[in-house]
Amino acid sequence: MRNDMLSLASNAKINWFLDITGRRQDGYHTLSTLMQKISLADDLYLAFTNDKLREILGSTPFAHVDTLRVTFPSLTLQLSLDSIQKLVLDENNTIIKAVRLFLDACDRAGIVFPYSELYLHLVKRIPVQGGLGGGSADAAAVLRILNSLLEAENKALTELDLAAVALQIGADVPFCLHRAPLGYCTGIGEIIEAVEIPQKDYSLMLFLPGLQVSTALAFGHYDSMTREQREAIPRSDSEAFLDALREADFAALCKNGVNGFTYLMADLHPELLEIRSQLLESGAVYAAMSGSGPTFFAVYESDLARERGEQLFAEYLRSRDWQGYSTVMCKLIG
Repeated sequence: MRNDMLSLASNAKINWFLDITGRRQDGYHTLSTLMQKISLADDLYLAFTNDKLREILGSTPFAHVDTLRVTFPSLTLQLSLDSIQKLVLDENNTIIKAVRLFLDACDRAGIVFPYSELYLHLVKRIPVQGGLGGGSADAAAVLRILNSLLEAENKALTELDLAAVALQIGADVPFCLHRAPLGYCTGIGEIIEAVEIPQKDYSLMLFLPGLQVSTALAFGHYDSMTREQREAIPRSDSEAFLDALREADFAALCKNGVNGFTYLMADLHPELLEIRSQLLESGAVYAAMSGSGPTFFAVYESDLARERGEQLFAEYLRSRDWQGYSTVMCKLIG
């Protein structure tokens, strides 16, 4: 007998370092980055009946709820969203893209999807457009939860099939789908090398500065640069960084890991460079912007060190009369 409801957490990610390494002829940019999943997560629920959906809606924590109903050739889907932010659902949502592409992959594989109506509900905690891969994580969770329905029927898509679908959705989705919590990613994000490094119980603080940063604008700025300007952007040493992470050599981490987007966007937001230095001064052993930003993460050796760092960083923000920011405390996974 099937469960009336399935649920799955979709974890955010951070980029320990991130370098743009080139641009392909099709317009996609190639990257070199070390990504790790963190404890901050959205919750995805799948229900088979409207009554069960109402039960879920009655227990979710936030006030902003939106609903979208989409009909595919073989499935009618109702997606509802409960978020701390006021968001509007439309068919460009990564969840809708994931469902559409998943069903297309089933058709190509000759698999008949066994349900004609489903209800998905997302409790959204990961900030939108913050560089934390929230939309990508949600899409990956949808692929996993839909494929679990096929696994129950002994006719699931393969991991390679799922990875191909993930890449069609977005460059971060393959890592979010991957079962490894820590991975070195190249290509446009689809080439993933799982990394196993025993880590301490570090404590993380995410800093959301309240800035609007556009990934498309950042890549456009990169494309408009001369070769000399691109070569002037600081680059990470991936091997030295991984060695430093294994040895907990914090000085070497800071020396060998950068996020190139920080420097790309500094022309528009010079305070981005200042944020990193202030987080390090607060006692963080490492700090960087995640993805294309604007979220920063600061790594502390313990919860106590993070609490002290949070206080020191708050003093800096008050001295700058910084408005519209928020912070989130979390842990690394893995």
